[in-house]
Amino acid sequence: MVKVDPYSIVFLAMAVFFFLVRSVLRLRTGSERSPVTDAFFYRLSMIAAVLGAMLYVADKAQWHSRLEAALTPVAAPAIAATTESARVADSVPIYPTNNGTSAMIDVVLGVQPLRMLLDTGATTCLVSEAIAARIVRDGYGVRQEAVRFKMADGTIRTLPTLLIREVQIGRHTVRNVWAGVSSTGEMLLAFPVVNAIAPFTIDTRARLLIFHTSSNSIGGGHFAASATASWRG
Repeated sequence: MVKVDPYSIVFLAMAVFFFLVRSVLRLRTGSERSPVTDAFFYRLSMIAAVLGAMLYVADKAQWHSRLEAALTPVAAPAIAATTESARVADSVPIYPTNNGTSAMIDVVLGVQPLRMLLDTGATTCLVSEAIAARIVRDGYGVRQEAVRFKMADGTIRTLPTLLIREVQIGRHTVRNVWAGVSSTGEMLLAFPVVNAIAPFTIDTRARLLIFHTSSNSIGGGHFAASATASWRG
């Protein structure tokens, strides 16, 4: 079924109406009809006919749709709030500490969920004696012989060590991680453990540690600490 624009029909009908009025006036008045009135109705009928024809053509060519689209204001794109929905897919939150000079991240040592201080200057992790005992008890760690650790201030300390079978950071798992066991309770996550997963950056504004992995399905890497390590106290 052919659809015709209603405005085209209206103007064409008006053109016919004005033409008929002009014809009727001609028949009734004969030679006494006013030329002004005759010309007036003639022009009205022609204007209505032209407008009706233009609207009909415009409707067929869909000009009015294009005009409407051009005049319709474009809605501004919605900006996603920087909340959980905007979080980078492969990242973990960081928690600033020490007046914003350092950061902590959530990890799982074996089955022990912990929040540890991330130290990019350290090469070996440190865990407290209490946490080390839990890891061994749960079957996720094996105690090793004591080794010497070189501290950031240059001093040398001899500490027992622990081989942790699994360290989970976000969706990743790093296996066979060496850690020193501190009698003073330090909990330190070393840079090589995090870097074993993938290169990473820290976004301090979004408070995220972002892994730059080629695929979100990449698992953990493997890391074994050297016997002598440096760390910042």
